[in-house]
Amino acid sequence: MWRNLLNPPIPSDLNFPEQSKTDLCQLIYNEFMSAIVKLLQKLQLQYTTTKTTSSENDEANAQQQQQNIEADAPELLKPSFPKDFELFLNLVEFCKLILPKMHVNFFDKWVYMFGRELIIRSNQFALVSGFYKLLAVTFKLAEKINYFKGLESTQPVRYHNHVIFTLLTKLIN
Repeated sequence: MWRNLLNPPIPSDLNFPEQSKTDLCQLIYNEFMSAIVKLLQKLQLQYTTTKTTSSENDEANAQQQQQNIEADAPELLKPSFPKDFELFLNLVEFCKLILPKMHVNFFDKWVYMFGRELIIRSNQFALVSGFYKLLAVTFKLAEKINYFKGLESTQPVRYHNHVIFTLLTKLIN
């Protein structure tokens, strides 16, 4: 269904020009990606820990215990909004299946906006692995379309290409 939505079959007897079909597919793809970014912004992916500190008055102890729980036992983390987490996990799997197969060349416009949103959200919710999975998809698509080509050379590159490359580099380091 999604493949047909993103690449609508147009009967040949309609004499629909190829450029118009490409423009239509580009428009649909842009709306599709815009909806994904908006959804990522709206999802509430906060979590709480299932263990509480024994000494409520010792805030430093509580922060240390929180960090230990997050680092040592992520299974002790509980989503504050389970439905949003479920929707997010489904969105991640959906994106992993659809984005690499449909109009990869159209992703050029979205590398910066999508990557930037993923970086912001991954900084906000560092323990939510779905953002890193989506970043991996973004990297693979950017590599496929040679998005970062020319950054090491003296060739002029688009500003967004350089900015997202810098953001991704800082995220990794």
